[in-house]
Order: sequence, then structure tokens, then C-alpha cells
Amino acid sequence: MNPAEENQPPTDGTRSFRGIAEAIAVAGAIALTIALFAYVRGQETDEIGAEFKQAATVRMEAIRNELAVELMALESLGAFYSTLQDVDEELFEAFVNPIVSRVPGVQTLEWAPRVSSVDRAIFEASAEQAGLADFRINERNDAGRFVPASDRT
Repeated sequence: MNPAEENQPPTDGTRSFRGIAEAIAVAGAIALTIALFAYVRGQETDEIGAEFKQAATVRMEAIRNELAVELMALESLGAFYSTLQDVDEELFEAFVNPIVSRVPGVQTLEWAPRVSSVDRAIFEASAEQAGLADFRINERNDAGRFVPASDRT
């Protein structure tokens, strides 16, 4: 090529070929960027999912263990009642106080003995003598008010 041809402006064919090559290069770079983005996003999504699953498993196991301890406490109370003929309030309190103080999920266990209708008057009188003024065995009526409990068999 002689020096005069080198300084000539490119022809239409050269321009269009150069434009196509540049467009292909830009499109390739964009496609590569999108592919890389999709790959990185997929990796991060998998990693986040694995971290979530691990954290959920740890929490689920902690809940399962706590429920097992609480269930064991309640089962021991059932065994306590099944082995003793007559459980009074003092014996009940002595048994449940360590459970309530050591098992975080058990906030309270209350003494609520079953009282037959034959023993009801005596039970209410003994409760009053123990310092519970105007003690009565009550229940809520349909309006939500406390009324003397009906006799049960």
C-alpha cells in the first residue's frame, strides 16, 4: 500500500465491517457480564439458602430440646400422682417448686385439686380457715361472670 492510500478515509465496506465488529464486541461483553451476574447471583442465593437452613436447623433443635425438657417435667408430675394415693398441697408444692424454678418453659404449676360435691363445703371452709376469705369454688357463666360452680359427678 502506498502512503497516499493510507491517508485515504475508509470506504463504506470498511466502515460497516468495523461497526459490526465493534457491535459484536460490545454485545459479547454485555452477554459475558449478564452470564457472570447470573452465576454470581446463583452462588450467593445458594449460600444464603444454606446459611438459612443451618440457622433454622439449630433453632429447631433448640426448640425440640426445650419441649422435651418441659414434657419430661409434666410426665414426672403425672408419675408423681400415679404413685401416691393422697397428694396434698404441701406435697404438691414441694414437688413442683424445683420444676418451676429450673425449667424455663414452665412458668407455673398450680394446685387445683378435684373436689367432689360431697366434700365441697368442707373444702371451702378449710380454705377460709387457712386465710382465704370468702373462698368459693367458682366458674364463669356464659356472660363471663364468676358464679358458684355447678355440681359435677
